[in-house]
Amino acid sequence: MSDYRELYEAEDHARFMAELTEISPESFTLDELRAILDEMVESKVAIEDNVREDFAKLDKVRQTRLLDSLGASGSATATGGTARSWTAPCTTTVRSSDVRTPPQR
Repeated sequence: MSDYRELYEAEDHARFMAELTEISPESFTLDELRAILDEMVESKVAIEDNVREDFAKLDKVRQTRLLDSLGASGSATATGGTARSWTAPCTTTVRSSDVRTPPQR
């Protein structure tokens, strides 16, 4: 099991790189774009795998309590799907000067 802090930092880096591709897509080759996408997927999967691993280590009583508390908070559905993302909250600030408007036709 990896340290969650490291996993979240890897995910943050992947998201940062993805944001750069949105700002300046012409600055990246197709191989670089693919590598960034792979990094995003790998970091997300690593976090999810660690959560599953940690959950499996809990005894049945604790697993049930955790699922009940998630269900009560609205964080998970009865089928196990999530209503919200498991990732850390977004900390990106968007300024109006950052928003590009599409060209008028």
